[in-house]
Amino acid sequence: MSNTTIEQTQTHPDKDKGYELGHLKPEVNYRPEWGRRSAEFRAATPCQLDLSYGHGPRGHLDFFPSTQAAESDTLIFIHGGYWQKGDKSFYSFVAQPFVQHGVSCVLLNYDFCPSVRISDITAQVQAAMAWLWRNGDTLGIATDRLHISGHSAGAHLAAMMATTDWSAQDATMPNGLVKSAALISGIFDLEPLLQVPDNQVLKLDAQEAMAQSPVR
Repeated sequence: MSNTTIEQTQTHPDKDKGYELGHLKPEVNYRPEWGRRSAEFRAATPCQLDLSYGHGPRGHLDFFPSTQAAESDTLIFIHGGYWQKGDKSFYSFVAQPFVQHGVSCVLLNYDFCPSVRISDITAQVQAAMAWLWRNGDTLGIATDRLHISGHSAGAHLAAMMATTDWSAQDATMPNGLVKSAALISGIFDLEPLLQVPDNQVLKLDAQEAMAQSPVR
């Protein structure tokens, strides 16, 4: 082993395990495959991008219809980013296998903390779901076949949609609006976040943490 190798191993003991991130250059090698695959899919498939669902400055969605959207299921996917970052355009690749197998997909954007609170984001995504239900005929989707998924903060928001009392939101809406949910690496009890430094950005208090915890 050379002196250089010994020095690198002692200084960066986890480098070969893939744990160290400081050497990464985001503009060069940070998740490039996701962005490329997403851009290629948007260019290659019929889609409607940046449709406004009428709530907040980032209140837009992308719609990827299947070939028989009116008769198929529709999956709504919500991206993660700790309620603070991310964009639907980076996750278009998620829709590709579903659309290819006859499932339409909707990808949502939402506003971020600290400009808004988590409860505001939940209300915003509820508004997006209500917009989809009311505009299903225009989009050409079956509003009685809506499913939801999300990753990280998106999984929390998807869980909040799955536990929403929709008839309390709007008496004309069905309580069975969401037929199923696939929740990936979400936080479903927010109370522990009251103790973390990042709560300076989230601005959670005990009452909001309780109300925004889908496990409760």
